[in-house]
Order: sequence, then C-alpha cells, then structure tokens
Amino acid sequence: MIIMGIDERTEELAREVELMGRCYQKGFKNLITGINTYVLLYVISPDEREEYKPRALEALEKLEGKYKQIPFERLVPQSDFSPLFAIKYLLSIYSKHVRECFENPSEGLNKEINETSKEMALFSGLFRDKFKEKIKRLKQIPGYENFSIEFVDYDGRKWSINSALQLDS
Repeated sequence: MIIMGIDERTEELAREVELMGRCYQKGFKNLITGINTYVLLYVISPDEREEYKPRALEALEKLEGKYKQIPFERLVPQSDFSPLFAIKYLLSIYSKHVRECFENPSEGLNKEINETSKEMALFSGLFRDKFKEKIKRLKQIPGYENFSIEFVDYDGRKWSINSALQLDS
C-alpha cells in the first residue's frame, strides 16, 4: 500500500484540475442548442434550408473538433472523466443524426437529435459539477487559494475561473 503525503495529494489534485480544465468545453450546451435550432428550422422551413444547413454544420464541426482535442488516451473511463467518454459516444450518434437529417429531413430524426443532445447536456453538467467541486477543494488548500485556470471556448475566446467558480457548460 502506498501512502501519499499531503503535498503529493495536493499536487495530484492540482494536475487533475488542470487536465479537467483542458477537457472542459465552455459553451457546450449553447452550441448544441444552436445546432438543434438550425436543424429544427431546416426541417420545418423548406424554403430557407440553405441558410440553416451551413450554420449547423459549422457549429457541429466546432463541437467535433473540440472533442478531438481531448486527450482521451490520458483519461481513465471509470473516473471523474467518465462523463466525457459518454459524451464522446453520444456525439458520434448525434453527429450522424444531424447529417442524416440534412439528407432526409424528418421530425423523427429531429426528435432523436434533441433526445441525444439532452443526454449529452446531462453528462456535460455532471463533468462541470465534478470540475467545480475539485477546484473548490483545491482552493481550500493553503497556497492554492488564488488558483486559477484558463480555458478557451468554441469561438477561441479565453476564459478563466473567477472566485465564485462561475462556469457554464
């Protein structure tokens, strides 16, 4: 049995928080809401379809691109990172349905897209909550009270965590 010292556990927690920060997807729910809206408009507004498809696909490519940047090979599936593995799986289904809906628009596919996005949002919230909880724990440790972490949203804007731990997903 290995017994870690306080400093070692604190450093391990700090590394885990930093890794979670690299994986955190600020604006995730907003982006999938936008995609869902474009898909719905595409389905119900045949005369304006050419306007919505490129916007949805651009947003979908941002979403897929950010998830490709997550270092899944460094993450343990049965850990605080498990929601990301679920999102990765659901994202493949979501992406497939979005693209299929542009080929054959239907209310049924639109419903599948919305259901899948709700599940992804749920897992996103779980990850965000675990991330916030670990940051809070780390900030309670002397010397880490002012710990800060930066991350980039889907539009390339840099964000940092403020003292109230305000994050969106």
